[in-house]
Amino acid sequence: MEQEGSANRLGGQLLFSMTTLFVNACIREEESRTLMLCREYLEGKPNVVKIDLERLCLRPLDKATLDYRIERQRAQDWDDGEDIEIRSR
Repeated sequence: MEQEGSANRLGGQLLFSMTTLFVNACIREEESRTLMLCREYLEGKPNVVKIDLERLCLRPLDKATLDYRIERQRAQDWDDGEDIEIRSR
């Protein structure tokens, strides 16, 4: 049985399995034609990792946040008390 990114020998040859990363950015979900095409393409493919961007709590990087981070870096203040967290809604 093949594992993600694993190598197996078959008849003296070294075979590698590949993992497909599918980043789903389709906001319309079931109404999305793009998502429908992607699902059809991925059907039956082994080792597919799916990430749904709509379900992650991502914050955009705006100018104020970037300026703050640069200021902290210049001061070599790496502990700003803010934890970076990725979580599902």
